[in-house]
Amino acid sequence: MAKSDALACGQCQYAYFDYIMPPVQLWCAIAVSWFFLTAIVSLAYNVKLQGMPKIGTAVVLLIVCFLASVFMLGALSLLPFIIPPMISFVSAIRKNDQQTLNQPARKAVVVLGIIASITIITAICMSASILVKRTDAEFVVKWDGTLPAIGIFNNIMDQKPEPIETYRYIVDHSNGSHRSVKKVAERIGAIGDPKTDIPRLYKLLDRAEDSYKSTIKGAIDSLAAREATNTSNNN
Repeated sequence: MAKSDALACGQCQYAYFDYIMPPVQLWCAIAVSWFFLTAIVSLAYNVKLQGMPKIGTAVVLLIVCFLASVFMLGALSLLPFIIPPMISFVSAIRKNDQQTLNQPARKAVVVLGIIASITIITAICMSASILVKRTDAEFVVKWDGTLPAIGIFNNIMDQKPEPIETYRYIVDHSNGSHRSVKKVAERIGAIGDPKTDIPRLYKLLDRAEDSYKSTIKGAIDSLAAREATNTSNNN
């Protein structure tokens, strides 16, 4: 089992959510921060906020759900944290519920809610922009090895004619441990341009994992052989 397989479940879930609401890390940070800060307000002013657990319970939930997000559930275990503080915020601004809170506590909850609302609107704009501009290759590079990225990568590899520029993007932006690198290097070795792609593959070779180096070297040799053949034919 590869090292990344141990975290496959959590990472795959993050990738699924990032595909529809990027950057998913920002959305998780908003949810967790708003929840935790609202719990702090409840503790600081010694009040029971609508929808919020006590601070001890809140901390335990955060720890448990964070671990679950890493090893199993991904963003699915963190995004729901946005619901309790949202309930507290709505309750704090409703006239019928205002008398249940002292003024400083209500003001703190409202201020937090306004800040969170502005952040959410900003995140929505960011998500929309990324969804419009992000290419399949960018998603593959970011989430390589996860099930969503594997599916998208397989679609890239099935395209005709072959998208050589997409292959080059993956090579140029890979950290050398991406699973897609092996197949992409092979295809560049078969259809690439020796003059531009041999230097590109050498750069990849310098940062690639040892298990990928033989494939990359093979692609370089293939391009070099074709370049030698072309030179001989021209002469």
